[in-house]
Amino acid sequence: MKKYERKQTIKEWEIEKGIEIKNPKGFWGKRSQIYNKLYTEKVFRKCARLSEIRCKTEKGLAFLEG
Repeated sequence: MKKYERKQTIKEWEIEKGIEIKNPKGFWGKRSQIYNKLYTEKVFRKCARLSEIRCKTEKGLAFLEG
């Protein structure tokens, strides 16, 4: 296990990964609260797979593939 795992908001992960979460149904909690919560990359990937996402860049395609 890592000593420290970096946590970011959904918007920060979207920018870093080159995707856009269109419908965050994979994230738990009230919609008004999930955008302020911090997620590790592992949790973000898991939740994003269950959500509707739009790919914006080549980097986004790489995120979707693995």
